[in-house]
Amino acid sequence: MNYNEPSVLIVGGGKWQVPLVRLAKRHGLRVICTDRNTAPPAAFEYADIGLTCDARDIAGTINIAREYRIDAVISDQSDIAVPTVASVAESLKLNGIGSEVARRFTDKYSMRLQLERSMLPLPAFRRVNSVSELKRYITELPGTLILKPPDSQSSRGVCRLDRSRSLTEQFERCMDASSCGWILVEQFIEGPEYTVEGCVFDDTAYTLAISEKTHILGNDCVAQSLTYPSALPPHLVSKLSALNETILRMFELPFGITHAEFRRSGEDFYLVEIAARGGGTLISSDIVPYLCGFRPDEILLNVLLERPYSFQLRQKGAARLEFFNFPAGIVERLEIPEFVYGLPSLHTLEFAISAGDAISKVSDDSKRHGYMILLGETRESVIETARTIREHVKVHYVDGRALSGLEPVVKYVF
Repeated sequence: MNYNEPSVLIVGGGKWQVPLVRLAKRHGLRVICTDRNTAPPAAFEYADIGLTCDARDIAGTINIAREYRIDAVISDQSDIAVPTVASVAESLKLNGIGSEVARRFTDKYSMRLQLERSMLPLPAFRRVNSVSELKRYITELPGTLILKPPDSQSSRGVCRLDRSRSLTEQFERCMDASSCGWILVEQFIEGPEYTVEGCVFDDTAYTLAISEKTHILGNDCVAQSLTYPSALPPHLVSKLSALNETILRMFELPFGITHAEFRRSGEDFYLVEIAARGGGTLISSDIVPYLCGFRPDEILLNVLLERPYSFQLRQKGAARLEFFNFPAGIVERLEIPEFVYGLPSLHTLEFAISAGDAISKVSDDSKRHGYMILLGETRESVIETARTIREHVKVHYVDGRALSGLEPVVKYVF
């Protein structure tokens, strides 16, 4: 290996990491990419070296980093990689956000304690170690409650508590997605949800884009669509942006890309969670650069390598990320009319199902049936294009049914 060529370790080799690997290669970097899958994942195709190592395996990743004498370590669109990236950077004395900061952004319990100490608005919450504790806490916390693992991603294990069903079953389902041996129970904030894409560079927190989010029918924990910009009135956009930037300063993120989710009740916003990495499904690599005029991951790469950088924030245009959620059944074939691919603003159209697949009800983000990304000039144009695609793309089932993507269920008027 040529050690005179700068090397970067990218933790995580899934398809959402492909844009980051390709970006690093364009910058003349030797790319070492790790992933837990033994079958070569998507990003390995573009990396110089692909190695099998779980993103949670901090010791193993540090060994790889030492062996290949890396100059920087990075990840994007993967929450579980954030603590590992921070630990590797600390161990090798490279630029990084630090393990303690990484913990605030990946451990939802630590996140809530930090908000509580800062006296910022947040729902009541409890740490739960057993079913007996869960039974006790649900008598103390009013209203609808939600169970969530403190350290999972893609909404795995997250569910609204159904008091009419077995608490043991719901507790165990959530616990199965937790790697730390306990879960959280907290009040569910009824109201519209928003995502806030941001970054911290030059000791300044920036809000880059805000979307409003809808959810799939019957599951408020799994997104159906994100539309940028939101239809919030200007004074609430300012309020939400200020809150997001306040949280980033209080969490002491020195630099990096951020992705946050908030719920609104009246004119108050409550943090659901905030991450020190970009949003998944190409939000940070494709959608955000289109909306703000620069690639935050490119700036981050330059920061880590101590290379010069500059950027100018501009906010214009619109985008929509929408997921397909077809009824359960066995797929005979997909029908995608040719004209769909020529529709204005269509950026990406991808399906996770094919002929012969038995598809089931979507239970978390990773189980969705496909997605589309629309990039255009106005909210109305990307919403209309999404509607056209949804109406004309159909799944034909072996029982003779031919059904288009379900209409998103919008519970709130934005």
